[in-house]
Amino acid sequence: MILAVLVAAGCGPDQQAAPADQGPPPSSPAPSASGQPSATAGPAGAGGSLELAKKYAPVVRMGDGEKNLPIDAELFIRNSELKWNRDDCPDETLDEQPTGAGLADPNRYRARATEDNSLCRGRTGREYNTTERTRPFANQAELGREGFFLDLRNELREAGRVTGESAAPAYVEYVDGTGDNAGKTGYVYWFLYPYNRWTNPARGVGGNHEGDWERVTVVVGKSGKPEGVVFSQHETKCRADWAEVAGKDGHPVVYSATGTHGSYPIGDARYKIESLPKALRKVGALEDRTSTKGQSWQTWLTLKEVQRESWWGYAGGWGEVGGPVAAKDLDKHQTGPEGPNPIKHTEQMVAEAFSTGACPEPASREDDAKQAAIRRLEEYLHALGREDAGAACSIAVPELASLCLAALPQAFRETSEREKKVLRKITIDPRKVKRVSKKRYDFPPSSLRGRTSLTDGSLVMVLLGEQWYLSMEKG
Repeated sequence: MILAVLVAAGCGPDQQAAPADQGPPPSSPAPSASGQPSATAGPAGAGGSLELAKKYAPVVRMGDGEKNLPIDAELFIRNSELKWNRDDCPDETLDEQPTGAGLADPNRYRARATEDNSLCRGRTGREYNTTERTRPFANQAELGREGFFLDLRNELREAGRVTGESAAPAYVEYVDGTGDNAGKTGYVYWFLYPYNRWTNPARGVGGNHEGDWERVTVVVGKSGKPEGVVFSQHETKCRADWAEVAGKDGHPVVYSATGTHGSYPIGDARYKIESLPKALRKVGALEDRTSTKGQSWQTWLTLKEVQRESWWGYAGGWGEVGGPVAAKDLDKHQTGPEGPNPIKHTEQMVAEAFSTGACPEPASREDDAKQAAIRRLEEYLHALGREDAGAACSIAVPELASLCLAALPQAFRETSEREKKVLRKITIDPRKVKRVSKKRYDFPPSSLRGRTSLTDGSLVMVLLGEQWYLSMEKG
């Protein structure tokens, strides 16, 4: 009776519940023509195999509302122009229709640094080719911001797909362990996104860039069994034990942060980015957010061995140079990244693949918000059982507090002692609570662990500022 009176008294905006996350569809290794998983051996000199690569390939859960989904590297190349970035001078277009094989050919393209930046004429120094580490801002010191890069057509920034026949491929690189890791293999799974879009601050100004290569590594022991997963988030690399991230189907679950695509082991979480350079921190506090509600990418279905790709060998940039903020200390972070290549393999991936640092704890989790809403509703229900109108009405949305105080005395008189006793000890089953948005949860009658008179509609908790309140509208 108490709850029915209060629900009837309140009203609020109509909101529809978001569909529950159904989780990734059932998975299985992609079969060969014979119906059996492929057992293709890895490239010469690598200890990996495509069979194991598919078996341990991750499910990547995209961020909620992600627009810049993964893209095929060949599609990226076909829809780009190959250019040389010249310091404070117009870019030099070297090929309007490059090919992967051409990019990996050390004899196909040559360029030299600009001799006089003030006049933008003349060339100096030796010639560079596309198989040398020539991504602008990440190359031989004498080049600085100059170097090769692929300038993608802007309309392709939202052309990626992770489901259906045109789903983008993921790429696996095999890294043999050395020293203490001898006999182990790092399976580095690479994901190419056409655009990196920070969700904050100032709508990403200062950190957005065209092209975005991300990766995670599954470390497989000498016995052929997985031991852990190394996640990559911007400047940070961390490792989680296999048991912590492996799904029921044997594939690890990776959560891709909305917009930035940093890889994390926890969904529905918010991470503060502490490791970024000062130039980006000046723009404002940066954070990544993961979700369990985004699209699910079963990477093993389209997995390719990166060391067999036609463009393996290209060591320039993937994406245009600089961004909307004309500041040299930000241009490096607004420039397309270097992708997987033989130089990076030798100089970086052999060490990175076997990183051992612990993964950062999220600044907050969706579970934290749900638990806070549950605790507040339980406080409200317990206050009703004690006939404490003041405590109960302090949890009602402020605009209905006075109505709550007026209605409760009558409701208390009409409520049985049995129900009051139930309310004083009632708890809520979190599994039956429905998340509508990050600021609203619906509590159907079935979520209340106790027999009460509330059988008509759901209770609704809403977040106002930093506190949860009972809206008393019908869910």
